[in-house]
Amino acid sequence: MGIRVKFHYAPAELKSLTATLQHLEPNIRKKVIRIALHSWAQKVKKTMKRGAYKKATQTKAAIVAKVKVYRRAVWSGIGVLTGKLSKGITKGRYGDFAPGWRAHFYDGGWRAYAKGLPPKHLGKGRNWRKGVRGTLGPVRYATHFIRRAYAAHAGTMRQEVSDGLATYLKRMQTKAKRAAT
Repeated sequence: MGIRVKFHYAPAELKSLTATLQHLEPNIRKKVIRIALHSWAQKVKKTMKRGAYKKATQTKAAIVAKVKVYRRAVWSGIGVLTGKLSKGITKGRYGDFAPGWRAHFYDGGWRAYAKGLPPKHLGKGRNWRKGVRGTLGPVRYATHFIRRAYAAHAGTMRQEVSDGLATYLKRMQTKAKRAAT
């Protein structure tokens, strides 16, 4: 179990980006977009690490970014690693070795039951939660580090694409020089 946050670009912004790259061949276009998404994802990842809860060192270490190129699309994902614990580790499922599950508590916060409830509200046995429904306290530790990192870099994709194109052209010039010698 985990949390998934999806962000999509506005259609108008996406149209202008595709118009910028329309004159390139599809294979070159994918390479340029991959370079741009990789650069953008690294910046978002860095911002996420800065925005995470200060004492969550394992969560900060598990923040990763990945870019994949498919036949008809280029995909980028940025988030906190989740996964199965390796054999021999005795910590629980939600221990420090798989901090992605805990990351949603730091992003959206959590709410404990309000303190000071009279004993009559508390049920017996398995029904103890029935008496405390609707009595949650304030939100704690809500850093929103995932959403804030995306919002900080949401408008920079056009610049990243132009930088990616420049990087690709520079790489091609370097390859041509090496081939000539």
